[in-house]
Amino acid sequence: MSARVKEVKNKIVLERNRIWLEEPEDLKRLINLKLPPCGTFAPIEHAFGETKALAFFLFDIREMVRMGEIPIDYLKTVTKRIVERYRDRFRNWELNETIKLLDEFLSVLDEIRTINEFVDIVDEVIIYLSRLNYWIDIKIPWIEINKTFYS
Repeated sequence: MSARVKEVKNKIVLERNRIWLEEPEDLKRLINLKLPPCGTFAPIEHAFGETKALAFFLFDIREMVRMGEIPIDYLKTVTKRIVERYRDRFRNWELNETIKLLDEFLSVLDEIRTINEFVDIVDEVIIYLSRLNYWIDIKIPWIEINKTFYS
């Protein structure tokens, strides 16, 4: 693993460890984001779905690489395209710290040479996104939503 890939992986690990216990800054911004005419709920709901979707996409890509189903260079190209798309969507929800982390990941993607390197760093991105998604999830008033639709 190149020094730069290792450095970026370590940054992702540090950030995901930080948000394991502390509420992320992205979440603090997100819960106060009001977009007319939707208010605050639509950004939270979209960020919830999109962080989960990106984690799922990356997991599927990771598994394809790990199982040797598709060449790593092809999957790096696909990964770059998918991450860029979601990163751009995250701008709508002001997930600035996540965007920086994804930019760091994208900056070293071409340097990754082996399946193990790819899996190692993608695992960390997945864990980070999953943890962020958890924080968003606990801010959604699921009981009230269910009462609205099932009362």
